[in-house]
Amino acid sequence: MSGRRSAHARRYDLKSRGLLPAAAAERVPDAYAHNGNLSSDVLALQQQLADARAIAAKASATWDSFRKERDHHRMHHKRVLQEKNRLIQARVVRDGPG
Repeated sequence: MSGRRSAHARRYDLKSRGLLPAAAAERVPDAYAHNGNLSSDVLALQQQLADARAIAAKASATWDSFRKERDHHRMHHKRVLQEKNRLIQARVVRDGPG
């Protein structure tokens, strides 16, 4: 059973007996440090993603507003052209061609 002990337990035993150098005793194993770094990277990337989504939503709302304004002006222009053509046709009918 003692051959199956975890690295953590063996490290604790060596440290408690004073057989582990002080520098090695305080050092965090590389896997733990690496996992900690990865966790902080993930949190930073999640924050960046949330910020990017907020910016994209704001941009989308702005473009929707621009699209509505464009459609309004386009519709008004088409209405004015139809009215102009209707007036021209009424004049031609009333006064005759030319």
